[in-house]
Amino acid sequence: MGRCFRLLAAAFAAILAWSPARATSEHEYAKGEDVVIDSGQAPNGRLSLASHGEGDSGNDDFHIYLMTEPAHRRIAVLDDITSKDILDSGPTAFYASWAPDSRHAAVAFRTDRHVMITQLYRIERRRAVGIGGPSLFKDVTNRDRHARDDDERSSVTRLSWLGPRRFVLTESRLFIVSSPNLLRSLGRYGRQTGDAGDNRLFVKFAAQAVCEIVGGNRYRIVDLKPGGFDD
Repeated sequence: MGRCFRLLAAAFAAILAWSPARATSEHEYAKGEDVVIDSGQAPNGRLSLASHGEGDSGNDDFHIYLMTEPAHRRIAVLDDITSKDILDSGPTAFYASWAPDSRHAAVAFRTDRHVMITQLYRIERRRAVGIGGPSLFKDVTNRDRHARDDDERSSVTRLSWLGPRRFVLTESRLFIVSSPNLLRSLGRYGRQTGDAGDNRLFVKFAAQAVCEIVGGNRYRIVDLKPGGFDD
């Protein structure tokens, strides 16, 4: 799950309306039912992303598939979005964001009630190949995880496209901390947002970056700046 990852105002508003804290979304899929996920239709009209799972709640043997359209036939499975990775199974709980040339796609989904991640893929030769890169938190702090004493309460990563190979990645995290160490390490990317009681503080991390897809199925950060603390 290491590949964790704003374009048109309408698209970004749709993502913002997608609250990470909402109730679990489930769907009982019929046999052979592959449902196109939110914004899953590719700009070229020839591809889509669709979900399918087994069992009453749709959580068993769950996958997101790359589909050929209009035949609506499976041609590939997206790695790292399986039953063990997801909280929800309903197709509207997965938000796709396609590059304008339909050669890359990102899928945002929840892994926990307060955790939403984004997976990025290269679409080529009837395959969906995962693309990885640095998290913004790691780029700011030089570490993958927060300190053991810092209680992380939520984490949201979103992606929107600027062009065929460039996108904006936004990342926000909310912590409850008992010391000011995390706030100091975050610098201008962190802000105290409230008092949690018992001498503890709410601290938010927020960053956004322009990123570019490079060789080796990786992306790099081109420009990094603090994100919005009022989101």
